[in-house]
Amino acid sequence: MQGKLGFFARLAVLAILFFLFVVMIQVNMQINELKEEYDTVAQELKAQKNARDKVQEELDAPYSEETIRRIAREELGLCNPGDIIFESDSPN
Repeated sequence: MQGKLGFFARLAVLAILFFLFVVMIQVNMQINELKEEYDTVAQELKAQKNARDKVQEELDAPYSEETIRRIAREELGLCNPGDIIFESDSPN
């Protein structure tokens, strides 16, 4: 009886060790996936911060008269006095 009990105890310990090994591998795989996701999100965040900084620099910079005229022409469709305007039916 002692021999059978020792065998089952060893078998149970091996089964537990195998289970823990499998769980450890799964957790390690999840950690690696989360690290990759974190790196991707960190890169996207860095790109967004760079874009935000660029926009902030543009907002903080004083506009020259030429810049104001360019924005008025391109964004608002305004023109200078004496400019000749050509209209076309075809799209750009």
